[in-house]
Amino acid sequence: MSDRRALVAESPGGADSARVPGTRTERALAQIWGAVLGLDDAIELSDNFFDLGGHSLLAVETAARATAVFGVRITVKAVFEAPTVAGLAARIDALRLESGCGS
Repeated sequence: MSDRRALVAESPGGADSARVPGTRTERALAQIWGAVLGLDDAIELSDNFFDLGGHSLLAVETAARATAVFGVRITVKAVFEAPTVAGLAARIDALRLESGCGS
């Protein structure tokens, strides 16, 4: 277990405060982040893209992959403004709903 995971397990709220992705969008986004960031550990809803090692060039790649997977335009700005799986997944779902792609 990584040190970060150990701290989460010992923190108040433990597993409740660091939930695993549950929706289809959250799971797909976590897979994209894992591939882009080269992570084998499970990515959680509250994980921050930049705290996991992301930077602007990886944000560009993430936005491009997410656009391809979800069928709506995901901007690099969105990755910066919503840097958690939960936050970005919510934006993606809203964009898909607006565009008629469903969620």
